[in-house]
Amino acid sequence: MANKEDIEDNAKFTVRDLLVKYKDRVDNSKIQFLQNKSPEKDEIIIDLSKLIEEFKDEIISEKNWAKVHKIGQRLWKNLISCALNNIDPNSKGNSTLYEYLKDATKFEDLLYGLEDFYRDHTLHSLWVYLIGDTLLREDLKLIYNNLNWYLCNDIKKEQKIYGYKDILVKGSEQKKKGICKSVNENKDACWCIIALCHDLGYSLAKLDALNERISKVMKFYDVSNYTDVGYSLDIEHQHLISQFLELMAMDVRIEPSEDFNDSEYYTELYGLKEKVDEFQEKKGLAYEKKKKEYEVKLEENVSIKCYRDDSTFWRLCRALEKKEHGILSSYLIYKVLGIFAESSVRGSAEEWELNDREAKRNIIRGDILFAIAQHEFSFAHINQLGSLADILIIADELEEFSRYGRPKLSLNYYSTTAETFISFTNEKKDGKIKPGEDINLIMEYTSQHQTEEEFFGFLGRKTKRLCSIYSLEKSKDDEIEEGNEKENYCTINSIRMNFRWNDPKNNDKPKGASKPYYVHISKTPKDNKAFLPIKEVNGQQEYDLKIYDDKLCLVKLDNMTLDEYLIKVGEFNEENKKNITEKKSY
Repeated sequence: MANKEDIEDNAKFTVRDLLVKYKDRVDNSKIQFLQNKSPEKDEIIIDLSKLIEEFKDEIISEKNWAKVHKIGQRLWKNLISCALNNIDPNSKGNSTLYEYLKDATKFEDLLYGLEDFYRDHTLHSLWVYLIGDTLLREDLKLIYNNLNWYLCNDIKKEQKIYGYKDILVKGSEQKKKGICKSVNENKDACWCIIALCHDLGYSLAKLDALNERISKVMKFYDVSNYTDVGYSLDIEHQHLISQFLELMAMDVRIEPSEDFNDSEYYTELYGLKEKVDEFQEKKGLAYEKKKKEYEVKLEENVSIKCYRDDSTFWRLCRALEKKEHGILSSYLIYKVLGIFAESSVRGSAEEWELNDREAKRNIIRGDILFAIAQHEFSFAHINQLGSLADILIIADELEEFSRYGRPKLSLNYYSTTAETFISFTNEKKDGKIKPGEDINLIMEYTSQHQTEEEFFGFLGRKTKRLCSIYSLEKSKDDEIEEGNEKENYCTINSIRMNFRWNDPKNNDKPKGASKPYYVHISKTPKDNKAFLPIKEVNGQQEYDLKIYDDKLCLVKLDNMTLDEYLIKVGEFNEENKKNITEKKSY
């Protein structure tokens, strides 16, 4: 995708294009967990074809949404089943998870009256999956081939501090490479589970809003024993929750074993190295045997240990306390799916050692749960792009192009969508984004909202979310950590969100005729800018931005928050339109 200011029709995301591309990957066995023939794969191909036909046009009113949801649910079921079986062929709980999806979807029908424009989350999860899969294989190929699994090599990082021998560092690098290679065999399955399950807890998180509506009616009956619909995680849940939180907050680290300074070990190791070098020119069985023996010996004084990351643990506990839908989604699949019984968690905040197989299991399971939980964190503090958790946030923010809402008291879908597009640039501007680089993100939104007021609300929500997720300005601790592990991810220098509104009542106005509004945040605070509407007809102005207490503030306007500013401009424009209408009536 080219980096252009305007969204071109062939560049924006559409459901149909994403489906066509994904079906082509399935047909050509490019998806790891769909490479072998199976009845589920056949059904997936059939359902992809059906959805492609259903989305051959973008006219909302002409769609048979009941049919689309039915196909989507079946596709969801088969994708999840194949992905879970790719991680564990004996996976249990798959059918239970699908039963939950069906029941949660029916429950979600009740929730369309809770918000002005409550939006679907079943089809949404499918489109998020397709966006992420497409980005990884097109724009972010080098990241896809070198995903950050949060496996830290402390031996390499601390070599200068502790004087570790080069050959020990080589063993640690070999260990990390081997584990990552093993985990990467299931990376497509991990992404599928993360994307399709990331909003499963959404309806549960809306119980407070449901209770509020019920209580407003019940008060007229003077009922004294009315009880809210809700839940509590009681004493019987505590051990499972503790294990659940520890798994997500676990740091998997490569460290020297207790005997790493044993002189006899190094004498034997260097001897094997000489033999390998001696046989290298001849190759043959003797060489292969000695090489294998050397590689095994190389890792003997390298161990894999686990520690709790207290910062992550705090964020997870906070999310659970607030009943955020991300962590509720994670907890659901942790309880329901048998693959999580294979995790190795041996005690609260305790150091323990893992073998390679246990490390792979913990990395896969911990990353799936953490990615889902993190996407709704209040304090995510993200400034990187390199993991599937990072991809989920971007894909979720981009999926605005098919999220049709249903207004209160209506069974008809209503456009609350925006055409979306993203580009990534590096200093070379060659489009080849790879781990270790500094990058910039440009996200484009062309709103299809029905009124300017709704458009300003959308702009406010997206920029507020941007500020809550990303923290690009670096502290000294960030810089130290970045220097140690930077080869594992891209560092985000800046993010720019461009916004346009296509007024449905003014179809004669050429698309993109005016300069887009934008919000630009950077690791350099003086570069934080916003180009916004002002209290004039079609007026626009650039403002300096300051990020203060997780809010975007306009410096020249006494640090008024962006939300407050957009409300004031919206009110002015509505009043202005009203005056114009009244003048015309005379």
